[in-house]
Amino acid sequence: MPTMGEKLWEVAKSPPQNLTILVFGLFALLAGFLMRTYSVLLITTLGATATMIPAVTFVSAALGGIGAFFVVVSLFLGAFAGLGDSDHVAVRVAALIAGLVVLIFLL
Repeated sequence: MPTMGEKLWEVAKSPPQNLTILVFGLFALLAGFLMRTYSVLLITTLGATATMIPAVTFVSAALGGIGAFFVVVSLFLGAFAGLGDSDHVAVRVAALIAGLVVLIFLL
């Protein structure tokens, strides 16, 4: 039975699946950012009390964390998928640097 690492390695070899993980992560990041930005507006529009602000902030932070995790996983797996190829070294290095930047600043 394949382990989780072997399954992730197979996902990395398939560009459409890797792109799906990246798009899911970017949408989760966007949803978390928009929710955090408009949390007060959401609460006043919904007519809820001010006690819901920490809950909305927590959900927005969770969405941002999940999105950042999937973006980092996608960038790292995409960078390491073609280790034997020497054609796209600059693209792989750029993906690794972008993954590190996301890892440092968003997680």
